[in-house]
Amino acid sequence: MIENELDKILSIAKKENHYITREKAFDVLMCSIYCYKSIDYKLNWYDLINENITDGKNDGGIDFVYFDDENTKVVIGQNKYSKNIKVNDIFAEVSKINNTLYDFDKEKTTSYSREVKKLLRNSLDRLTDEEEGNVEIVFSSTSQVSEKEVLRKVNNVQNSKFVEFNLLNEIEIEKVIEELKQSLEVAKEYKFEIDKSKNALRYESDDYKGIVVNISATSLKIAYEKFERDGLFNMNIRRYIKSKNVDDPIIHSMRKSPEDFWVMNNGITIACNDYILDGDNIKVYDFSIVNGGQTTHLIAKNLDSCKENFYVICKIIKKKMIVKEMKEHFLTV
Repeated sequence: MIENELDKILSIAKKENHYITREKAFDVLMCSIYCYKSIDYKLNWYDLINENITDGKNDGGIDFVYFDDENTKVVIGQNKYSKNIKVNDIFAEVSKINNTLYDFDKEKTTSYSREVKKLLRNSLDRLTDEEEGNVEIVFSSTSQVSEKEVLRKVNNVQNSKFVEFNLLNEIEIEKVIEELKQSLEVAKEYKFEIDKSKNALRYESDDYKGIVVNISATSLKIAYEKFERDGLFNMNIRRYIKSKNVDDPIIHSMRKSPEDFWVMNNGITIACNDYILDGDNIKVYDFSIVNGGQTTHLIAKNLDSCKENFYVICKIIKKKMIVKEMKEHFLTV
């Protein structure tokens, strides 16, 4: 999950004519999800690159700076895109940041980079006299370390210039990303054409209800054109990444033997709030393609060059938890 988000960030950076390393993309990721509570990196791109990220030479251990207006607090991030981080490594980085804060308090800033001097100073100066020292340090890495041991060490930092410390490991980072994905906007309503009237395979469990249908490639292309930027892929596990070795066989199948596309392709999966099978179509509400983004993209871009329309396997799933919780609520009232 983290790697997919880094791929998205690097893709945006390339389009914005920025060269950044994967390590710096991790800085962008952490600042975005922790401070902006967002995985819409393009929306906050200017601020992230120009007003937050400080990672570089003479950065004083600070990878990003963010001023939290809601809590009137300066948030300082140190990020390690590594699975080999130990407790002592974290303690050393936090101590380094604390020394940087001490130097800024004493106006000893000559040795620090221009970015750190500008961004950290701007944030610290926004604290009033009553809020002075309201600084939080957050350390993030893709390692798994003992939070208890880290906190024990960090609590022993001498002459602490910060009042709060938070630690994010790989599991917690992925949890935050998942929560943000769930809160993303989704496509509102659409009607897919299917191959035969009421031709569907149904499934139901305690928590989920699902249906498998064969949707027309034409209706999938129209959905792409209508909702590509309006939630169609916001819950997708993997965004489309161009790959000649994968793309070419899919395009070849569409153009040369569309009647066999159903056999050769794994299809797509849609998560939705509700669906209704209605004759030769299926209506979906509040939905997103969660798997099959590559297939969808290639069909949308290449269908005009195909000999004929064809059908794609589509699994549609909705969660029953809301209905179940309502029933349980009324039974207990």
